[in-house]
Amino acid sequence: MLTRDELISEIQSKFTPSCPNGMLLGWDRNRFYDLISSLFVGYKVINQTDFNYSYCNSFDIEIGRSPIGQIYVLTIKISFIVDAYTVHVTEYSRDRNRAKLVQGEEVPETKHKIEKIKRLMEQKGFQEINDEFNDIVSGVELELAEEATIGKCLFDDF
Repeated sequence: MLTRDELISEIQSKFTPSCPNGMLLGWDRNRFYDLISSLFVGYKVINQTDFNYSYCNSFDIEIGRSPIGQIYVLTIKISFIVDAYTVHVTEYSRDRNRAKLVQGEEVPETKHKIEKIKRLMEQKGFQEINDEFNDIVSGVELELAEEATIGKCLFDDF
């Protein structure tokens, strides 16, 4: 597991001389798709990976609905910059016009599913990056974000 300083150093080296471009570097858009799909048989797994301002694979899994129609989506992002991932749950309104991040514990059916993802990623040697890793990465300029944070450099520049 990399320390914060090691993460920052690794990011700085990967972003020199400029932001990496996954399309030009031949990053695999479908990396981990089959594994994640096999963990969530019976659920719709959507590959949202897009290398426009993103440095990761991104997968959405619709994991349930509340009795009043709210939709819960588990998102996992897996970085190409270092062996790291992040996972979160979004609650959407029935019409999908409103969304908010929720804690996994707030939605009973998500805890087990989040643990499945964490076990898979740990088995593959990836470390979890959560909100605590919001340090500024000096010497890195992103295209969209005003400040380059660890999370923005590992996952999405927005």
